[in-house]
Amino acid sequence: MQEDSKPNNKFPKIINFLRIVIIVILAGVFISLGVLMGIVVGYWKDLPPLDALEYKESEKWKFHLEVYSDLSTIEVGDTKEYLLDRLKRLKYVQVGRETPQKGEYSLADKSIRIYTNDFRYPRLSNKGHLILVKFKDNRIASIEKSDGTKLQSFHLEPELMSELYGTEGTARQLVRLPDIPQSLLQAFIVTEDRRFYRHWGIDIYRVAKATYKNLRARRIVEGSGTITMQLARYLFFTRKQTMQRKIKEALLALKIERRYSKDEILERYLNFIDLGRYASHQIYGVQQASLNYFGKPVWELSLHESALLAALPKSPSRYSPVRHPDRARQRRNLVLRIMLKRGYITLKQYESSVKMPLEVKKPPEKTTTNAPHFLEYIKIQLEQKYKSTMLYSKGLKVYTTLDTTLQTMANSAIASGLRNLDKELGFPNYDDNDPYAPNGIDPLKYIQGALVAIDPKTGYIKAMVGGRDFYISRNKLNYFNRAVQAERQPGSAFKPFVYCAAFSSPAVANPASTIDDEPWSIDIDRRRRWAPENYTKRYWGTVTLWTALTKSINVATARLMNEKVGIERTIDMAKRMGIKSELRPVPSIALGSSEVTLLELTSAYGVWADRGFLAEPISILYIVNQNGEIIEENVPRPRRVIDENAAYQMTSVLQGVLDDGTGKRARQAPLNFRLPAAGKTGTTNNYSDAWFIGYIPDLVAGVWVGFDDPQISVEHTGATGAMPIWAQFMKKAAYRTIKDFVPEPREIIFLEIDKSTGMLKNRNCPKADIVKMAFINGNHPTELCTEHP
Repeated sequence: MQEDSKPNNKFPKIINFLRIVIIVILAGVFISLGVLMGIVVGYWKDLPPLDALEYKESEKWKFHLEVYSDLSTIEVGDTKEYLLDRLKRLKYVQVGRETPQKGEYSLADKSIRIYTNDFRYPRLSNKGHLILVKFKDNRIASIEKSDGTKLQSFHLEPELMSELYGTEGTARQLVRLPDIPQSLLQAFIVTEDRRFYRHWGIDIYRVAKATYKNLRARRIVEGSGTITMQLARYLFFTRKQTMQRKIKEALLALKIERRYSKDEILERYLNFIDLGRYASHQIYGVQQASLNYFGKPVWELSLHESALLAALPKSPSRYSPVRHPDRARQRRNLVLRIMLKRGYITLKQYESSVKMPLEVKKPPEKTTTNAPHFLEYIKIQLEQKYKSTMLYSKGLKVYTTLDTTLQTMANSAIASGLRNLDKELGFPNYDDNDPYAPNGIDPLKYIQGALVAIDPKTGYIKAMVGGRDFYISRNKLNYFNRAVQAERQPGSAFKPFVYCAAFSSPAVANPASTIDDEPWSIDIDRRRRWAPENYTKRYWGTVTLWTALTKSINVATARLMNEKVGIERTIDMAKRMGIKSELRPVPSIALGSSEVTLLELTSAYGVWADRGFLAEPISILYIVNQNGEIIEENVPRPRRVIDENAAYQMTSVLQGVLDDGTGKRARQAPLNFRLPAAGKTGTTNNYSDAWFIGYIPDLVAGVWVGFDDPQISVEHTGATGAMPIWAQFMKKAAYRTIKDFVPEPREIIFLEIDKSTGMLKNRNCPKADIVKMAFINGNHPTELCTEHP
């Protein structure tokens, strides 16, 4: 009998196995989905708020502050040279026609017609005028408006000196969607996200298409980021490519789409998009890009300019129109071809636009600012007073006291003066020196110099040079401001404080008082004595104080302070006049042994120029926010610190320094400085420092020359090292009609004195010895000279 076949048990086993596999797979899928949902929920909760997109904080969209010079007041009597330089610096255009348009001028032999610009300035709104200025002897003889109205003066706008950026180095300005031209909107949409108005933040069709293309090419050839995703990326994330960032970017895009309409998203994207680097800052937004690249607001852009901006987001650095103009042009033309293909522009528009040059503004070189040390000085003051979030996020405008024309004159005087000293000291030509060559010299090893000029009546800093060539090279900056930061011994430039203390009430002497100049010493302490010597190593015998100061006689000055005036009174005088550096109470303080800065010493000399009033140095006049509101104003507050009579006497004696003392080289060829002026030379031991501080009635200027290493000698005195620079600057800086130091105070009288005796002159006194000196009535010589009977 045939056996029954055994039942087949394999099929149920396979079924059971497949059932288990399916269950495991489904479990894995559900677990994965759960994990994924958990991750998504976690990421969603971690997404940042969208507050930064709210326009209630739109004032934060401009990340720089603007620094301006002072406005220019042009007066009858000013030089023709000064006026023309102001027009040139303010970019006024010279035209041939007789009647210029706004921002233009026409120049004739003895006159100039200017159509001034409209401008706003704190507490002043200036409407442009057509003005006729007539010249006589190269000075302004008359000013009149086109209607015949005679003017004594008129204003020119302040000059934009610099835009300062915070550590972010970014710039952005807000623009509303209705102000953006259609050509720009179309260019961005057709290039970056053609389906922008049809997706909900993530374009699934574009993701699938990009994935397919990238897999086929085995590399990334097409992206899938939408405009909404780009907005999320630029606002909240770095460019580092990670899966985590991609997920967050997509989720944030969904969140943005839930909050804002498509037009609102597009507007914010165009305000936040990275559009490359221009000069020293990164540009964000189409308005800032339009202003930087083309010098005009976005609503004035032409088609080809709109296409160029739309070409940049793909790679702002690669397609930079500043650094890579050929690439930028090719990319712009591609955008135009796409616009033509999609029907946004006609063939005629396309053909005319692709022929257009880029016409991008060249970024200004850093060296174009002619006051780099002053700008650093301003920046330090601002950062000490305001948080960077305030400075670089409010669109502030800072109006300073600087006169950029005087600044140019100061730069020129320092540059030429130091190059002359280079030759005399045997240094190779500064301009030809290659610091990286085998025999090259570090530029900072050359002789240095500084200059500061101040209006003595207001304290306004009109010019400041802190060293030669702030921008030594691309990677090396001469930041150190020797006008403000360097504390050096002033030497003989400190001596006038001793004499001012002697002349001030209660006076212990007058300019004709005499003192013995002979070998002399004084105890410093129980173990040490100080024995000063004269520069020439010779002694003058009995001299008047007028001679002692004008000839800068060391021993006579040291004796005057230590025997008659006193150390404390001298230091008190210097402090009252604005010296803030520590002054050591030692006998040698009379000869300038304590370090001071050029700025404070120059400011102190301004007290004599302004008849005894101290106006503290001011560099910032106004700070204005983007709404035009003044948030800081610095008003001059001069205060009397010495009596008028002593100040006038000091000016009279310091005039003698230039006329017949250590500064008389200024009156001789080749300097030929003829203006009424007063000042004092200064030289320190071993010739480490050379100074000259001097003033005309409305401007005081100080010059320091030396090496950064005080152990190195400049081998020049103040008269030969610093004074020529001062004279060169002052000759040009005196653009306004200069009057003498008059009138004298009521209590001042002038007497002719024999300077060799300090007595009233008689008819036999040598002419060369007779000097007209200023005295306070009642404190003056009364006897005739007995040396020349």
